[in-house]
Amino acid sequence: METTLDVQVDTVLTSTARDAIDRLYWEMEAEGYRAGAPSEEVEEIDRLVIEGGDQGAVCFKPKSCVKCGGELSYQPYVKERSYRSFTICTRCGRVREF
Repeated sequence: METTLDVQVDTVLTSTARDAIDRLYWEMEAEGYRAGAPSEEVEEIDRLVIEGGDQGAVCFKPKSCVKCGGELSYQPYVKERSYRSFTICTRCGRVREF
């Protein structure tokens, strides 16, 4: 069961980050969520938020992990009319929902 490959990852991951992504994937699956954004528009807005664009300045500040400075990977999950977005640090595996 390849979980990390089922989730969007844009960079090289440490084993700690890979474990965090896999753990999040299984937790979300257990709650009935599937990996993915509800639409391309929502995914683009989330990416702007993570990158610190004007739209993201109000609700999400860091462009990198506040714990270790590592790059953040966007991890969206959707279930029926529910949507949850996370960032996971590609270095230390810190998970943050936004």
